[in-house]
Amino acid sequence: MQGKSIDAPEHKVKSATDDNNGANLTVDGYWGTKTTTALQKSLDTVVDGVISGQVHNQATDAVVSGITFGGGGSLVIETLQRKIGSTDDGLLGPNTVSALQEYLGTVVDGVISDPSLVVKALQRALNAGNL
Repeated sequence: MQGKSIDAPEHKVKSATDDNNGANLTVDGYWGTKTTTALQKSLDTVVDGVISGQVHNQATDAVVSGITFGGGGSLVIETLQRKIGSTDDGLLGPNTVSALQEYLGTVVDGVISDPSLVVKALQRALNAGNL
């Protein structure tokens, strides 16, 4: 009499990208579509690579691609603001940048420089999957 084979439950093998939501960003200090896409994946918001509904200011003008203007705010920025303890209005500005700088442990000046230390820290955090 042959014994019945019991299949062990299948286990998903995690890849390196499972831990970091697929982020494989170049750490260059420039916030563009790829950084936004990785942020959206990390924060579990709609993933379209766009920060929508922004107003012009130093921070939004420093975003090199994937941003739309017109006010109203963005879900990914609102979600980020809640995570970092900033006012959650969905608008990227100096207060949000300062809170992000504090959260990520960089110099706090409310400015996204060219290139930016806080954007590099954000890109590293997204790559490591620990934002």
